[in-house]
Amino acid sequence: EIKPDFDHGLVDVFFNTKLGKRAKFGKVNIRGTSPEETKKLQDSLHSFMARLRAAYIKEGKNYTPRRLQNATQYLQNVLIKQKFLASQVKLIGANYNPETNKADLDFDVTTGPVVNVKLTGAHVWGHTQHRLLPIYVENSINEGVIQEGQQNLVSYFQSKGYFDAKVDTNIIKQPNGTTIVYAIHEGPRKKVESVSIKGNQHLGDDELLSQVPVKKARFLSHGSYSEQLVNKSIKNLQTVYRNAGYSQAQVVPQ
Repeated sequence: EIKPDFDHGLVDVFFNTKLGKRAKFGKVNIRGTSPEETKKLQDSLHSFMARLRAAYIKEGKNYTPRRLQNATQYLQNVLIKQKFLASQVKLIGANYNPETNKADLDFDVTTGPVVNVKLTGAHVWGHTQHRLLPIYVENSINEGVIQEGQQNLVSYFQSKGYFDAKVDTNIIKQPNGTTIVYAIHEGPRKKVESVSIKGNQHLGDDELLSQVPVKKARFLSHGSYSEQLVNKSIKNLQTVYRNAGYSQAQVVPQ
């Protein structure tokens, strides 16, 4: 409802809302999967774990957008646990029927290939793998995502003192799926002997070193070092100098 206020050059807008009955969840329809996989996904939404994740959906239960969002993510996680790491789950629609006061849900699922991830040369716990390898979050096995995981693994082992760590990747495609191998080469374990600033003439060393996340080794510590930390140190030091008016300042690590 629109009410103009000509004296002040304003227009008031009123939304008169009639809620009616709160809708219930109807049937869950899943497209793009085999009958066996469809039933498995439908049953997963009735499981105890779905209750814990606030993703439990059963016909006749109150419809809430938040629960629907949780259910979509939960179905994605179920597929990831089955090694469909490049899978996609999309909610196509929630079709409301005023006669039954229920909304039927339509999901479109693309499982993609079965993807196995193997780490050789060193041990990394499963939960740490999921944190370091974006393939588990991005639902993609493209080159950029695989390389990001490679860089994260290098930084992870460098942070543990393996400063010369390297990681090679190999993608093996077979008819029954794809295997991504991360071959880890730790190298010898070392310590950060010292961290210093050279060539500084205008700012205090203590002020600059406070911006450097690379740290010297301490008792029971190998220090903090990785390529990512070095790059962050460079950016931090350049920012300090440029904020002080030295716009052409350059920082080179050795």
